[in-house]
Amino acid sequence: MFFKSSDQDLNVKLQCFLLNSVAQHDTHCFPAADTKDLHIMFLEQKLRLLIQTPQMPESDRQFLDFLDYFEVKNRHDLHSTVHALIDLDKRPPYVPLTEEPSAETQKKQKAQRHALMSYAYAHDIWTIMDQLHRAYRQAGRAFPLYDFNSYISSRSVITGTLRGTLGRVLHIAARQARHHPDIPLSWQRCFHALNVTQGADALLIEPHTSTATSKTPRTNKKSFKNTLSLSGFKALKARHQAILPLLAAMDVIWCHHYLPAESAGNWSVTGYECLRDFRTQHSLMDTPNELEIARATVAYASWFRNWGIQNGSRKARHRLLDPALTPALATDIAAAPPINAPLWRNYTKGDTTLQIEDPISAYYYRVPTQFYGPPEGGAAEDTNGKAPRGLVLPLPPLPSELVSALKSYTDPNTRP
Repeated sequence: MFFKSSDQDLNVKLQCFLLNSVAQHDTHCFPAADTKDLHIMFLEQKLRLLIQTPQMPESDRQFLDFLDYFEVKNRHDLHSTVHALIDLDKRPPYVPLTEEPSAETQKKQKAQRHALMSYAYAHDIWTIMDQLHRAYRQAGRAFPLYDFNSYISSRSVITGTLRGTLGRVLHIAARQARHHPDIPLSWQRCFHALNVTQGADALLIEPHTSTATSKTPRTNKKSFKNTLSLSGFKALKARHQAILPLLAAMDVIWCHHYLPAESAGNWSVTGYECLRDFRTQHSLMDTPNELEIARATVAYASWFRNWGIQNGSRKARHRLLDPALTPALATDIAAAPPINAPLWRNYTKGDTTLQIEDPISAYYYRVPTQFYGPPEGGAAEDTNGKAPRGLVLPLPPLPSELVSALKSYTDPNTRP
């Protein structure tokens, strides 16, 4: 499977690759997936959410009742009338009201809003149904192959256990190797540090900041439990070697703030919920329309793969990643170069917060200075000027608690 940067199906293809890789070893997860069938599943879920969450008050609703407002004779008149109301170029310029509109004017404005909402609602349903019809014809079947609940279960495994364990350990290893080369590098040591720090969420996931677009941050309902033994970890890693770089890439993105390009429906429960929220804990599996994170995930994964097959023990067979078991992704997306600090700017010595640029969406946000520590030298200069152009992979130094946990590991094969 080739992951092309300009492909509008990049996200779905990447999800398909992840789901298929997991399904090979976990029979209770999602069955072997095909991009056409994933499209059908996503469209049916989108239609289901739309139907279950009507955009109009349910009282006195009738089929195509919005036509009464527009008083049109055919569909061409309808499109022209609607676009004259919603197109910015055709809409008359806004003039501030000098007095409160009359009750009759308010009634007409309300009727217009309801008519436009009803039109948009009916148009969205028709569009999705037309897309579904075409998708079924392309797939050559008349029924859905996948159940959305099964997809949710598999997605939880990928973005939860696999990302939070395998991806987090490889993420920690990369940052350890860059900033703490005096500590021997191994999977066992990094897994030990993950257990000692109870999953390291509080140490690696940026604190939620209060912004105009932010809501209450997501929190895991269950706290990290040290239930996975070293032998269990090794078995888990052996089953998912092919996607280890992708899981590490997903964990890097999970730990940083990100603002999605557009609002999206909540794909985990019924009902629309705005996901355009500037927060951490995002992933490419938030929605199939998320292309920015998909491209970044591939770019980050390519770097992790290239780095992992070259680092570890001095012996080739003890490298962190085996090139035979972790093949390179076929893509035209270049590996993102790593940087040793977040993209901070305009820092002045003594500032209690850092202004940081999200390398994916290019929006700015703030985190407490103590989370990363003050920039080196404490000078008022930007990291942006030193960073390579384009997408970069932030791999800052590890928090002191994680460094201590790494140092506390005792290799059982080392003689006292």
